[in-house]
Amino acid sequence: MSIIFSKEFIPILENEIGKTKNEIQIISAFCKENIIDFIESRLDKNVKNKKLLVRFTLDDILNKVTDFSLYNYCKDHKWDMFIQFNLHAKTYIFDKKRCIIGSANLTNRGTGISTYSNIEISSLDDIEEADMVKIDNLFEKSIKMTDNIYELMIENVESIQDNKITKFITWDNKILSFFNETIVTLFPFELPQKEYHKNIENTSTDFMDIGNINDKELIKKLFKSCKAYKWIKQTLQTQEAHEIYFGNLTAKLHEVMVEEPPAYRKDVKILLANLLTWIENLANDEIIIDRPNHSQRIRLR
Repeated sequence: MSIIFSKEFIPILENEIGKTKNEIQIISAFCKENIIDFIESRLDKNVKNKKLLVRFTLDDILNKVTDFSLYNYCKDHKWDMFIQFNLHAKTYIFDKKRCIIGSANLTNRGTGISTYSNIEISSLDDIEEADMVKIDNLFEKSIKMTDNIYELMIENVESIQDNKITKFITWDNKILSFFNETIVTLFPFELPQKEYHKNIENTSTDFMDIGNINDKELIKKLFKSCKAYKWIKQTLQTQEAHEIYFGNLTAKLHEVMVEEPPAYRKDVKILLANLLTWIENLANDEIIIDRPNHSQRIRLR
């Protein structure tokens, strides 16, 4: 495994692109058209299978962290574009053999192209077959962008008059009706790295990718729509009596976790324990956490 810092990202990405012969899969919450064009210009013309998965929320579009024109670019250059509204991951996969995984979005600041770039850390490694199955499932469970969806989004964007009041605004119901999300993969950074802190100023919301917010009710609302929480609810809905104990839930989280190298079970336990503290404080109206027989039980109300 090689650790990649911000200014090393583009040369390493370019090198991996140059060696790609058949397929490229990119997962990036945010994406700028000029960066996907950079990749396209360096891909071998024989690479036909090109997939891009982005978050593409209305908030992202209005705040210009992702280019709304991205779909037209993908369509013109024969990229299949997919959407997951709760996406936080950043992963680049080359011929299903090698991958870059880390914190770098496909943006000017994320990739280190901008003069004022973010400080990002990623890793370059071979990808295991089991994780590749998870990645393929992620694309299969995502929504593929179509002309119909895009036309509705254009109408939605044009209907908004004042972008100054658009923080965390969502697409209208005509668009949301296309998206019935099933969570099949989670990346470690999509789960809280720390326990919930009742002092809002000390509460880290990085795993939700929402920046600094001091409004507890807004944090609660956004937490209930984040990928990790949706996965917990989805898992509980499939269990007998809609309940599960901590050990079994840890095993299920380990199964859907994507990380290179693979996460240790003890690390997954820590991430899950952190998530449960968030649920106890922000979602106890929907999920009950108790300890009837020395082990934590998690169940739907």
